[in-house]
Amino acid sequence: TNIGHLDAAAGVASVIKTVLALEHKQLPASLHYDRANPRIDFAGSPFFVVDEFRPWEAESGPRIAGVSAFGVGGTNAHVVLQEAAPATSSSPSRPVELLLMSARSAERLDAATKDLAEALGQPGAPTLADAAYTTHVGRQRMDHRRVALIPTGHEAADILRSLDPEWILEGYNDASKRPVDLLFPGLGNHYVGMGRGLYDTEPVFKETVDRCARLLEPHLGCDLRQHLYPAQTAEPDEEPSGGDAFRRMLQRDQPKNGTDGPTSSTKYAQPLQFVVSYALAQLWESWGIVPRAMLGHSIGEYVAATLAGGFKLEDALRIVALRARLIEAREPGAMLAVSAPESEVVERLGPDLSVSAVNAPRLTVVGGGVDTVPAFAKALEAEGSGSRLLQTGLAFHTHRMRPIVAVLKQALHAIRLAAPQRPYVSGVTGTWVTPDQAMSPAFWCSHLEQPVRYADAVATLWKDGRSMLLEVGPGNTLGAWALQNPVVSDVETPTVLASLPHEWERKADTTTVAAALA
Repeated sequence: TNIGHLDAAAGVASVIKTVLALEHKQLPASLHYDRANPRIDFAGSPFFVVDEFRPWEAESGPRIAGVSAFGVGGTNAHVVLQEAAPATSSSPSRPVELLLMSARSAERLDAATKDLAEALGQPGAPTLADAAYTTHVGRQRMDHRRVALIPTGHEAADILRSLDPEWILEGYNDASKRPVDLLFPGLGNHYVGMGRGLYDTEPVFKETVDRCARLLEPHLGCDLRQHLYPAQTAEPDEEPSGGDAFRRMLQRDQPKNGTDGPTSSTKYAQPLQFVVSYALAQLWESWGIVPRAMLGHSIGEYVAATLAGGFKLEDALRIVALRARLIEAREPGAMLAVSAPESEVVERLGPDLSVSAVNAPRLTVVGGGVDTVPAFAKALEAEGSGSRLLQTGLAFHTHRMRPIVAVLKQALHAIRLAAPQRPYVSGVTGTWVTPDQAMSPAFWCSHLEQPVRYADAVATLWKDGRSMLLEVGPGNTLGAWALQNPVVSDVETPTVLASLPHEWERKADTTTVAAALA
């Protein structure tokens, strides 16, 4: 009686009317009602006629209404409607939120960006966290895309209007879904406080680090978090001066594997690296980034194997801790990065020297004694060949690790190794790991004294020419080496991304990971 009979639209009109009644918690009157048909026993029923506009009181539970539509010829429908639950308060914004936009054309993308800026600039605009969530789950994915990174304290509307490239990423997607391959680094770029911003703001990352720390404590004799996140560490809030940044970049501030702190000791550094990479992988997967394949460099291969199901987490941590202790107890050694192919380097090696890693076609790492490696560096310098001594006091992945193989093998025999459920490439062989290799203690012991064939492994990953590489650890060294591979010329738009900044970058973890996600 409020709106008249709308023929075929009567049912949907009544649904709209009832939704409005639920929203406003008010009941509109049935107009022109005087008294009921005497044959209707309203007194003996729970029903009554709303004869005047009134509040819709709810005695218990949510308000519920039914709408019936009886069509000519027996086409009938009945819909039950319940009022929406009270809106909960928004969760706090992340340090950096992402606003996602997509459209079928560049012009429509610009219009959508302008509309979003206008909406977020109005009084009473939704919170940044709510807006970011809605743009993530409530929008169709189309080919022309733009993502705005909005740090806490910045006005979203201003960034959207300015299209500042520092905070705006955009591109064209051809609707194909490019696979993502994860790269897990070894030692070299680790530092105190890596991932601190994520530990403070991302529950998945924090819970994973906490769980690993508890599992490692019996093997390390301490709480790993005390070394990784001491009380005074925090996310950087400003860039260092040019000279300071350059010194950090050259890694002159903090020697690795020496005696200048917890991350300088292999005993702690390798477990720390494992835990941060593993926790990052869990965080990425919670965001929907499920890898096609994985590749780990040195200790990073243990992360890949654990995520693939080859190791139980508690077993992997036990082996990683033992392996690190054994390596640290070895005699001192040195390592040298040489700007030359492996074949040229091998020809010049003396009896105390061996190839430790082949990271790129023209980047070979040599390991050996504390006297023989510097002497080799001087000989190369005299010949005009470039090289750089690495900040380490040990010769990883060389014959110098052979004495500890038997102890590690015994420990590996005491745990259950399983066939991987996800594919990953081995840094030892440079190709896909087989179930037999993954379940062989001898294979894992070979990591100690065999060189890391990272260049071959990257070529294996990129044979299909379409994967994106995501480095899951501090810095982007593995990604930079990957771009030096000849296979890059066959890869359409090679993309390598970093999860965490280098220590010398002094960039916030949360900004780096948000930019990679965007």
